[in-house]
Amino acid sequence: MRIVIAAIAATLLILAAHPAQAINGFVSEIDGQRIMRLWGSNYEMGYAHGSLIPEEIVHVIEIYSIRSPEGDTLDYDWKRDYIMETFDFPEKLLEESQGIFDAMEDSGISLHMELLGRNLDRGDLLTFIAMRDIAGLFCTTLAGWNTTTATDPELLGEMAVAHNTDFRLYAFDPFFGGDKGIIIAFEPDDPDKQRFISVTFPGFIGIVSGMNESGIGLTTNRGGYEFDLFSVDPLDTQDIGVWSTRQSLAQKDYNGDERNTIEDVLDYYENVHQFGSLLIHIFGPEDRSDPPTAVQEINYHSRVVRWPEDDEVLFPDMELTFNWEDKLFPVRDSGHALRYFIGANRINNEYDRQLTLDNLWDFLDFNHCVAPICLTFHSAIFRPGPRQLGLSRWSDYDNDPTVNHTWLDFEEIFDVEPMDDDVDDDVNDDADDDVDDDLNDDADDDVDDDLNDDADDDTDDDDDWHGNDDTNDDDDDDSDDGDPSSGSDDADDGGCCGI
Repeated sequence: MRIVIAAIAATLLILAAHPAQAINGFVSEIDGQRIMRLWGSNYEMGYAHGSLIPEEIVHVIEIYSIRSPEGDTLDYDWKRDYIMETFDFPEKLLEESQGIFDAMEDSGISLHMELLGRNLDRGDLLTFIAMRDIAGLFCTTLAGWNTTTATDPELLGEMAVAHNTDFRLYAFDPFFGGDKGIIIAFEPDDPDKQRFISVTFPGFIGIVSGMNESGIGLTTNRGGYEFDLFSVDPLDTQDIGVWSTRQSLAQKDYNGDERNTIEDVLDYYENVHQFGSLLIHIFGPEDRSDPPTAVQEINYHSRVVRWPEDDEVLFPDMELTFNWEDKLFPVRDSGHALRYFIGANRINNEYDRQLTLDNLWDFLDFNHCVAPICLTFHSAIFRPGPRQLGLSRWSDYDNDPTVNHTWLDFEEIFDVEPMDDDVDDDVNDDADDDVDDDLNDDADDDVDDDLNDDADDDTDDDDDWHGNDDTNDDDDDDSDDGDPSSGSDDADDGGCCGI
């Protein structure tokens, strides 16, 4: 049987500091790739997320958000203050982050962050997700279809999109985000939303790369446009980039044309006020749009859609995105110009413009990040037609995605089921085991271990990272949305913290 479960059951009531809350989710594995299934309201999905892998969330926040090479928190402190005063935190984002924070408190793990001299709070979660806008990822994206994929015996002309998720190199446990990378499968109970997947890290609920059940997907790259953060006046509504990407995929038929195309995402972005520079590479099945891909170049000051025909070197039937706004700023600086030249030369000459699956994996391997600049967390190929995802996670610089990758079907991800194992790492094995995680063995056992260690994690992930998004549903949220940094649950849905 292909499915190997690394944890964790579904619906179990937790009797803790907060009212009894069902765990609407579980973590499992398919061929070594971790999957977290979440369903329900934003708060419920957040609570499940925070219940299932709380220690990993704490650790990621410490590594990728709070720690600095200097060993202090001066950089983090000003970024947090800036983010909390600048960005608009939507209701659903606040609800989900509140769910994560409540579950982490209920889990019983320590939320104390020695570097900060205090416990983590919800503001630290919100800071992590918004940090993408002022200290972003890097990334590579290459899309091909029609003539460029026609010779591949599996693709036969269909759309395929290759993406590297690259991150700044950190000295402390730098590959944790790749080693503990996870596919989150979201199933919102909102009738206006659809199921979608995100290739991501523990605690991060925005989308860097993902795809919905209609076969529409996107990847994100950091842009090259820079401006002085302190010289701009934030707009009345300053959207968070990776939350907007998630919302654009979650919406059902956003423009109402009943076609489910890349135009739904492009139309959604007409109303987005992006702060930092972001290149959103949008794609869909090759037979649904002409062309089936486009790049939304967007930043605080300007926006434009870049089409494949705008690139005279690679046109037709492919589109390449690195970290430069090629349409907004046609003259690249020397470093970006060299990177583009090397990439385009490899495609046109070494691959002879044939983007087979083997060549796409090779392109990701060739363009993976190297020390001392950055590292790659995930290499992925999306096939929107058959709704498939190929994924390779990087645990070190020696990974070879041309060999080490797994193919997953969209429905397979959502059909995965929890199974009991020998370690109750969480909150939800249906059957008794030899470890008591505090919550839900039917019978007592010999070891009381704490509620939610990850089944395959030996690390004490003391500190936390996330881009959570929860705290504000009109229906099931008691949180105090008057202060997004608060972990309290008392009531005012009226806005947030100086915004």
